[in-house]
Amino acid sequence: MTLHDKRLKQAARLQENANALSNQAMALSQLAEDLLADIEDPDMDHRWLGQRLDFENEMLLAASAERMYRDRAARRSFFPQELFAEPAWDVLLDLFAKEVRGQRVPIGKAIAASHAPHATALRHINSLVDAEMIERRGNDDDQRVALLSLTKEARRSMRAYLRSKAAVAAAS
Repeated sequence: MTLHDKRLKQAARLQENANALSNQAMALSQLAEDLLADIEDPDMDHRWLGQRLDFENEMLLAASAERMYRDRAARRSFFPQELFAEPAWDVLLDLFAKEVRGQRVPIGKAIAASHAPHATALRHINSLVDAEMIERRGNDDDQRVALLSLTKEARRSMRAYLRSKAAVAAAS
């Protein structure tokens, strides 16, 4: 691949990231408008407002995890992957975002999300299972496929971490 081709590929990835961030910003703006309208609506049953806020907060945290994941992937276009490889972290970010969105994650997708060779990714996934950060379970639809999910403690830790990152960004 020529330098020109690499630069074109990098530019396309950056444009993809910019478009994704723009879409997320529009979605956040719409969520804020909807929330304000609900709060100001005198007929709104405010008992359900807390649940809606929790759901929207989870969606924001998922978007943050996805952004971190995409930023890490984009960095691979500029620097050698082995210098910044964190397969376990990539798996945790991907699992968190997908679980919040209600998606099930087969082990093959987690391996791909790690951006590591198959054996290396499996080693990291097994380490996460051993550390009780993720769980491996069967798939009722297809017994040949194992599914991965975050443990309650790992999910709690991911939320706390992502909230702390958001607080730091807001304070800046």
